[in-house]
Amino acid sequence: MAWILIAAILAPLLVRADKVLLVSGRELVGTVISVDSRVVRVKLDNGTLELPREEVARIIFRPVELNVTRLLPRTILLHGLRASLVGTAGIASDEALYGVKIDAEYTGSWSDENQYIFAGVVDCSSVDDAAKFAMSLNVTEDQFEEGYGAEVDWMEGVVRVSGLKVNFAEAYLAGGLYASIAQWSVGDKVFVLMLVGPTDTYSHALLLEAVREVNEHLMIVGFLDP
Repeated sequence: MAWILIAAILAPLLVRADKVLLVSGRELVGTVISVDSRVVRVKLDNGTLELPREEVARIIFRPVELNVTRLLPRTILLHGLRASLVGTAGIASDEALYGVKIDAEYTGSWSDENQYIFAGVVDCSSVDDAAKFAMSLNVTEDQFEEGYGAEVDWMEGVVRVSGLKVNFAEAYLAGGLYASIAQWSVGDKVFVLMLVGPTDTYSHALLLEAVREVNEHLMIVGFLDP
């Protein structure tokens, strides 16, 4: 998804770590400065070390508490977060990717060390286009993988939250990270939610809680019927 800026999403998640486990069995404790398809750069007490990716078995990140209740309503309202109104070029790109007509897009994101929350609202030109967008998880997954730099083994499904049909995909990534995407439509609008974070905090249950949080907020502001 062009307007999610996947590379920018993943970068803050890979900034800090407690431990870097090597294939050799050695364990490094420090701060991961950057991770790409070739090199992991780790800042240690005695300097910075560059490690070939094939020598890194796992990156373990510090657990961070998440307050979904506090964050997600602010995300949807785009207050106090890194928010954007997607420009013409971004909308045109998404129209081509998802095969729909889009009138406007609004996005908001929040990140802290090794966790990331993204929320977006896509105002489509028709109810049918919104439904099509919401079901196009494969397109969003492809965009995520492009930014992540590797194929991801997604598990997809459909759940009902607050009476709404929600399409979701989730996966467990290297380094002890959980990633999930949820997309659902209401009328001619599509709501997109993405969570990425450490597996000891993030899970399928948290994804459902987050979707429920968004829908409850939409009821409070009068967008959905209670």
